[in-house]
This record gives sequence, structure tokens and C-alpha cells, in this order.
Amino acid sequence: MRFLLASAAGLCAFAFAGTALAAYTPRLTITGASQNAGAPGGIKVKFQAGQTDDPTAKATFYVPLGYQLGIPGTAGTQLGTAAASVFAIDLNALVPVTGTVAVANPADFAAQATACTGTASHTSTWALNLSAAGTPLVVPVFVDTVTAGPLALFASATLVICLPPPDLPPGTPGRATLGAKLLTAEFTTSAITNPAALGEYRWRATATPYTPAKGTVNAAATVEVQSLVDLPTKLSLKATVKKTSKKGISLVSYTGTGLSNGQGLSTASVDLLKGSSATVVKKFKTQSTDANGAFSGSFAQRQAKTATKVYILARVTTQDRDLGPSGCTATFVPPASPFSIPCLDATVGGVTVSSTIVKASIPAAPKPKPRKKGH
Repeated sequence: MRFLLASAAGLCAFAFAGTALAAYTPRLTITGASQNAGAPGGIKVKFQAGQTDDPTAKATFYVPLGYQLGIPGTAGTQLGTAAASVFAIDLNALVPVTGTVAVANPADFAAQATACTGTASHTSTWALNLSAAGTPLVVPVFVDTVTAGPLALFASATLVICLPPPDLPPGTPGRATLGAKLLTAEFTTSAITNPAALGEYRWRATATPYTPAKGTVNAAATVEVQSLVDLPTKLSLKATVKKTSKKGISLVSYTGTGLSNGQGLSTASVDLLKGSSATVVKKFKTQSTDANGAFSGSFAQRQAKTATKVYILARVTTQDRDLGPSGCTATFVPPASPFSIPCLDATVGGVTVSSTIVKASIPAAPKPKPRKKGH
């Protein structure tokens, strides 16, 4: 609430002062480590901004109702991994950034927390411990559970990140290391558990840029972006074995269906894998689901001298989808907010889901008929 009220007051002041809107079009994509309802394992947050966009000053991620936030208490506990792409102004180059996400000691980031959110007190503090071109970069994440107030209507928790300005002259206090301008950031955290109920869950983020080359936050240019997660996503698979007219050959037929939030995964790519054991299967075919998420097919399997088994696995993959402005439902509008924050874009994150392995029994090849004596 303190953060929301402070942000609202600041945004109002800037809005009425007539600060120009920024060239700023970020995007948010959320995917889960598991696509099962109620499953642990965590989520991946992906935040993107264009290279020609104004630099990002602050991003607040709103965890939807239904997700459960676990609060690991020991500093140093690893929660996941992190990766980013930054444009390092000092190097005039795109630089890949990798690292880990860990629980941090809040006292180490008290000053940054107050500057970023208006308070040093948070439910938990995480640290993105990154390295860019051999230079360490540590980005704190200020985490709070939401139990009351207007945010409780749609969020169970918030994750807040503030970044230093990259485009000030070198040597300016508070300037980003290497003049690093964030383009893409991805981080995973195992501290978030999927909702138990089937449904569509709308993640939200508000993002605010800097005024270019000034190091001042352009609060009036704050925008909202969203990402939709459908749970659960499941893939079924069944197999049957039939005789064929060809001696020593069985026909294995399979059927399956991909469903997300009870709806068919239309025109999704399905890989079929098979092998002689449940632990070693190799892809032998790729096909697409129909409009209802269903797929089917068959393959010939040679019979051996004794009965054998063939193990089959299906794996469906969907790609990230951009729903555009029409898929984005603005959250921060009156009366929930004293002014409107535009909702620019919504996405649906791509997922990969495997079926359970099914076993098909292949009969032994017919024994050759004994030759008659005298022939």
C-alpha cells in the first residue's frame, strides 16, 4: 500500500506537470516450470524493452491471486537462475549477462529498498547476482505479499526492481555499471507455487522509464504490460497394437489430446518419441494438433523372435504469442487508480509439456512352418 500510494502521488504530479510520454514499449512473458495446477517448481519472468526505447527505471510485477509465495528465510539460498541482455554504452556492445537468483540479507539493500519503494521493510529481498563481461552486477528484488488494499483484488504478491540510469556521463554517481541498458531480463524463482484451481491467470507489470540522458524518472510515461498463463496444460497419449497383412510386422496406432485450461491446444507442434525402454526414447515424427488439440497416427513395428515392448512418449510445444493491445485489459484506471495507466501489450508464454510414457506390447513373430519331409 505504501508503494502504491507513493507511486500514485508521484505519477499524478508528473502527469499534471505535462511530462512527455516516452519511447517505451516493454513486454512481459511468464511461463511456469510446471504446467500442472498446484505444482511447485516456480516460474520464469521475462521482461523485454527495445534497444531504442528509453532506459527502464523501475518494474513492478504483480503475482496473480491463486499463486502462493513461499518465503525462504536463509540468506544465500538459491532460488533460480537469471540471464539478461544489456547494451553496455561504455563498450558500445551488446553483452550477455548470466547469474543466479538468491535470498538476500535485507540489511544489505536497505538504502536501495527505500529509494526504490519508499520503505526498507519488505517481506523478502532477493538478489539477481549477475556478471557482465567479467564485471559483477547485483540487482535487488523487493518482494511483498499482498493481503489487503486495492492490490489484493488481483495480486497475491509484488516483485519490485529498480535500475540505475545507464546514459549519464561516465563517473556520474549512481550511473549504471558499464552504462548497462537493460534490453531483456529473464529470471526464475522456485519460491512461487502454481494455483490449485484450473483457470486463466493474468500476470501484470507496471514499468517506468527514465527521461533519456537526464537520470530522472519519467513517471508520467509509466505503462502496464501483461502475460496470461492457462493452467493446467496436459497432454494425453494412448496406443494400440494391430496385426497387419505383412508377416513379422505389427501396426502401432496412437491418439492423444493437448488441453490448456480445458481448451484444445490448436495447431500445436507434437513430437513423437519411441524406444525399447522407458528411459531411452528418440524422436521419430513431428506433427500438429487439430483445432481441438487432438492428434493421431501410426507406425510399423518389426516383430522379434519373442514378444517385446515399445515405449512411446508425446511432447507438445507451443510458441510465445503476442496478443497485442487488444489482449491487454488495463488494471490501473479510476477508481482503482486516480489516473489511467495505459496497457500496451499482453502475451501468452510458450510451454513444453510431455505425456506419460505408454507401453505397447508387440507379439512375437510367427514361427516358420516346418518343412515337410521329402521336399
